[in-house]
Amino acid sequence: MAGKKKPASRKPAEGGGVTESGNVTPPTNAAAEEHPADGLPPAHARGGESRSQCWERIRKEGRAAGMGKREAYERANNETERLFPPEPEPEPESEPEPPPAQPPAQPPAPAAPEPPPAAESGHVLGLGEVPADWPTLPPNASLQAEIAWVQASRVDVVELLPGGGSRVSLDRADQPAPSKAALAWLETSILFPSKFADVSVKATQHQADDAEAMRRERLSIAEVRGLLAEMVEAEAGGGGAT
Repeated sequence: MAGKKKPASRKPAEGGGVTESGNVTPPTNAAAEEHPADGLPPAHARGGESRSQCWERIRKEGRAAGMGKREAYERANNETERLFPPEPEPEPESEPEPPPAQPPAQPPAPAAPEPPPAAESGHVLGLGEVPADWPTLPPNASLQAEIAWVQASRVDVVELLPGGGSRVSLDRADQPAPSKAALAWLETSILFPSKFADVSVKATQHQADDAEAMRRERLSIAEVRGLLAEMVEAEAGGGGAT
């Protein structure tokens, strides 16, 4: 039996190799660049040469080497792409990070209601709250009338507070004050009782003096009338004797 023929050994191309299984590896890029398929050496860009100028020169070199128009055109494109690779697109600038979210503004807290005025010692509250049903008060009246109104109304309208102050409720008075000055005398009676007592005594004394003066005046009038009557009688008696 004739021996089997040995398979022809596969010789790798220049720049290639053979694997353990007998496969032939293609030539490397470096070998391809040194011995390109078109038989021309790799093109090189010349100093100061632009891309279009380099492309045109490589195309003309290919035509001069006997290449067809298409092959020269493709070679010029490939070599120009290799010599003038496109510039990488600049990475987009990263957008600045947004500022941290601010917490929502809290609405201002409602203002606390002002507390009512403290009932401190020496303060009289409600003195200016004149009842609506009172008539318009005149600035002044007779001192005796003002003092008399304070003396008669003070017990009803004045309330002593635990803090030492006082509250006045004018609507509790039996009758309106005779004047605005009477309200001032009411305040005086609360804050300065001794001073109001002196004024009250003087006003009462004046009132007594006035009453005494009126009594004396009446007596004087009565005496004058008596004297006149005596004189009339005397004249009448003297005329009858003659």
